[in-house]
Amino acid sequence: MAKYDWRLPFATEGGVRAVLACMQQHASSALVQQAGLAALKVLVGAVSGEAGGAGGKPLPLNHADAQMMREIFASIGSASSEGSASLLSAIPAAMSTMQRVPGGSSGVENGLLVVNMLMDSHRGLAEQLASCDLPAVLQSCLWDGQSTGCPHAMLALSAINRLAEHRPPLGPETAGTCHPHPLPCHGPRGAAGRAASPGRAPLEWLGRARVSLSQKAERPHWT
Repeated sequence: MAKYDWRLPFATEGGVRAVLACMQQHASSALVQQAGLAALKVLVGAVSGEAGGAGGKPLPLNHADAQMMREIFASIGSASSEGSASLLSAIPAAMSTMQRVPGGSSGVENGLLVVNMLMDSHRGLAEQLASCDLPAVLQSCLWDGQSTGCPHAMLALSAINRLAEHRPPLGPETAGTCHPHPLPCHGPRGAAGRAASPGRAPLEWLGRARVSLSQKAERPHWT
């Protein structure tokens, strides 16, 4: 019984949808957002390099189960009705919430691990998450990590690379697919002191961020 992996059956029977719906319904609760991101991390088997399984750490899914899990998330994202918020928007919205909460770094890390796993070799999910303001959240994570030296910046850079590889179209055909809760922009500020608009040329910004952070990662310390 210890070898039984309950995650895919749970997800197939509506578990993922239930977690995302709860996060969306209680968007103002930091505790719900933190618990939701932690649950999603376990469900998708997202690990941060260390071996899973011991000490309560989640084991990664095998390749076939991981692909099936991505398809479950993709079907949830594509099932949203016109004019309503996609349930996938709960993920970047939760990450944004945890950025504003003292001690919320573990929630941000969990969210970054989740989106990295979901976008791995799945263009459809990358497109759906990009239309849910994920680029703006990654920008914020990247800027915060660059400013404080926290390891989240490299996870954010990994997610940026996946988005750029898939090159999700963000034109009129995908605009409005997701309507997440308003996300603050904590990214680099321009000469006028205003935060860069998260919806302005996101792919161009992603390309510049990849180059900038790759260069900074080679330095002993960020400045």
